[in-house]
Amino acid sequence: MKKTILSPLVVTVVCVSTLGASAYAGLLDDFSTSDESNYQFLPAWQNPSDGWNVSGGVLSPYIPGNATGAWLWKGAELSTVGDSVSLDFQIINANASFGTAAGLYFANTLASPTAAVEISLLAQSGSSSSTLQFNGTDTPGLSVSGPQTGLSTLTVTMTGETADSSTYSVDLSGGGLGDYNGTFTFGAGSAYFGPSLYDSDNPGDVVYDNLTANIQSVPEPATLALTGFGSLSLLLFRRRNQTAAKHQ
Repeated sequence: MKKTILSPLVVTVVCVSTLGASAYAGLLDDFSTSDESNYQFLPAWQNPSDGWNVSGGVLSPYIPGNATGAWLWKGAELSTVGDSVSLDFQIINANASFGTAAGLYFANTLASPTAAVEISLLAQSGSSSSTLQFNGTDTPGLSVSGPQTGLSTLTVTMTGETADSSTYSVDLSGGGLGDYNGTFTFGAGSAYFGPSLYDSDNPGDVVYDNLTANIQSVPEPATLALTGFGSLSLLLFRRRNQTAAKHQ
């Protein structure tokens, strides 16, 4: 009569299921509630104060004057080819003198970044067009029709990555604007992200909604080690059973 010999090693296999906490697929924040603890405020330019404001189911912050602020999502980075982030936004009342810019900000760290890029739509009160700008500088040839008549969606996707550089595609669509597709290079291998705002004096002048990300799951190093150990344990367990069965 054959006997089934159980080994304590089988217990190890049961533990191999946990993936890293960096995986996201879908909506991060619809701003139905106000929870700024999920973000790191970054006074990106001219050291503005934090004008975070959530009301009516949207983020409607303010950064008065000639300055830029950003709110970087904590705990997740674009770090693998195919990772993406998107944000819906609308500039409702643009500043008449400097204009108002809204979009996404990217930084290699949550505080005091050494690499940062602002990708935003710049609109000016009374103007019939808007300009997509990179890093706060108007870029020739990126003029899009405007002003916005509703929410536009800005989507940024990592298309290439090395240890100290990464490339991204940029897609802007909706809200009465002409569609735009382009690319940019970032001076780091990964990037934190979040809404950015330039020169918006009052809550309600600019609104944001539906911060969404698709970030691939990468097992933590400890999980990888556990997976390898579990596989080895399972293999030894099977061999031990086979050997025991032959001698019954």
